[in-house]
Amino acid sequence: MKGLRLYVASGVLAALTFLCAAYLSIPYAGGGYFNFGDIVILLTAGLLGPYAGAFVGAVGGALADLSLGMAVFSPFSLVAKGGLGFLAGLFARMIKKKELGFLLGGFLGGSLEVLVYFLSYLVIYETISVSSLFDCLQAYGSLVVSYPILLLLRRALPKEWFEQKG
Repeated sequence: MKGLRLYVASGVLAALTFLCAAYLSIPYAGGGYFNFGDIVILLTAGLLGPYAGAFVGAVGGALADLSLGMAVFSPFSLVAKGGLGFLAGLFARMIKKKELGFLLGGFLGGSLEVLVYFLSYLVIYETISVSSLFDCLQAYGSLVVSYPILLLLRRALPKEWFEQKG
């Protein structure tokens, strides 16, 4: 997929990420929340590549924080979720075995997400937070859930939708 179709798909998927993060969320102790937005980010990265993954993650994640009254986390989400999408998509493109690349990139992107949120707790609350443990569950759990879905989508969708040159 390229050109206008890629831009439209990225916009729709960013909106879906926002909806899944803002409205399909489960609050947890420490002020954060589990959500399904990371699954959409990872699927976007695995199907459409690093730039679409980064855009969908950054926009969807930051808008969700703004809408949930957690605006102070919005810049951190921009980096954390954008990085998650970029790394998952980048490694899926770089490594010949796309599935291995997706898993490696998703793990590294999830690790970046956990690190960014850990730093955000230090900056905002001036202390470490138990929320970092929940962030690990969010990041790595989303990777576990998104992987089989990605495999199914790769079989079901036309190859021109997600295979790009270069």
